[in-house]
Amino acid sequence: MWLNLNSFYHLYPYTSTPVRGYGGSTIDLLELVQAGANFWRSFGARLAVAALLAGGASVLAVLAVMHELAPQHDIALVLEAGRENGDIVGARKGGGNFVLETHGRAAHAGVEPEKGAHAVLALAHHIIALQGLNGLRDGVTVNVGVIAGGSVPNTVPDYAQAVIDARAVRPEDIDPLIAALRAQAARTIVPGVRAALRGGWGAPPMAYTPAIAALAQLTDACAQELGFRVRAAKTGGVSYANYLASMGLPVLDGLAPIGGLDHSPREYIQVSSIVPRTALLALLMLRRAQG
Repeated sequence: MWLNLNSFYHLYPYTSTPVRGYGGSTIDLLELVQAGANFWRSFGARLAVAALLAGGASVLAVLAVMHELAPQHDIALVLEAGRENGDIVGARKGGGNFVLETHGRAAHAGVEPEKGAHAVLALAHHIIALQGLNGLRDGVTVNVGVIAGGSVPNTVPDYAQAVIDARAVRPEDIDPLIAALRAQAARTIVPGVRAALRGGWGAPPMAYTPAIAALAQLTDACAQELGFRVRAAKTGGVSYANYLASMGLPVLDGLAPIGGLDHSPREYIQVSSIVPRTALLALLMLRRAQG
């Protein structure tokens, strides 16, 4: 059972109404701890369960623990928030982070601009091409989310960079996507400016396998016993579920109480979902243990 405690509680203060609790980390912290703790108090001693809480530890340290524990367990349940419509998560895109840097030559923009090589101009053209990689294959997304460059307005900039988020649904799409990013970096767009790509792939895709589908069906059957339904959604976001799935475990994510507007001042937990979602988690574990 996985509880992700990476948090934004220090950014937004917690407030509440009878319907919703608001604030940073109401999804990533408060509801996850509550659901996990409620379950653990009731059933932790009766089932062979390992509860992992990921806080400020490095990703490499967390992955080392996961690699050690994965062979000892049959399934993994990740307590990130349920979708706003109540869905759980049965598949996720994998993702990588890259930085495209352009290196040019500085010159006075008013006196002798012809002696410069405009790194920002080159990057602007690269960005247009990078955004054009969206849909390279089905489900592939590329987003240039952060850019920087230049120093002062009267200087031809000699350096610029763009931070790129790249995602794919299928493992076989990762290498072609990386090849396309590298091919773009190899292009000379502005004379005198060279580009370089660094970074790499991080989380592997979490595919909707037959084993995950069976676990999702069992979860919905448990929900029906409790008077509601859940559906396994496919999402473009990345979580530790991606890594657990790559280790061969059937994984379901989004089993915590329902919430939304992640990482914003209006991030919330739906108070009425706490009891039914905790009951669902407990019943799912019991039905799975019963075979």
